Amino acid sequence: MKGALQVVLVAIMVATCSGNESLGAEFSGPAGDGWHTWQVAAADGDELRIYALIKAGEPVEFRVRGKYACFDGFDVDAVDLGIVNVDQSIDWLQRHIAPGTELSSDAIMAISLHRGARPVAILSDIVKTGTDRELREEALFWLAQSDSDEAFAVLDRLLSGAL
Repeated sequence: MKGALQVVLVAIMVATCSGNESLGAEFSGPAGDGWHTWQVAAADGDELRIYALIKAGEPVEFRVRGKYACFDGFDVDAVDLGIVNVDQSIDWLQRHIAPGTELSSDAIMAISLHRGARPVAILSDIVKTGTDRELREEALFWLAQSDSDEAFAVLDRLLSGAL
């Protein structure tokens, strides 16, 4: 009887660990061409769904859908990558910010909608140290859209000349 109980406990532990696999596994991003989607915690306390269109192995478009963010009429069949850790999602999106690309604007917007203090830190870093004017403007716009105290503090320092 004791051995049977141990087997049941081990089975429950294995099922629990494998059920949370997408939360702990390394997020390498979408693989294969077409639309892909994943879910993360949103800044507004709800959930945020990120969509990425991949062509020839590279992202060419990002879209987001959340409580306060969606594209009207946007309905695509997408490979669902499940729930992804906020930091992993941000890391993947941040790799696609580069001067002179429209994709950068989409990536900055998507990052700004993630939960936590990290999006504000990334946006304020772009504003402070970025060399591309358009990226700095995008980051500043999304900082101003944030309801966070951290974003307000950055904007206050910027307006007072202390940044």
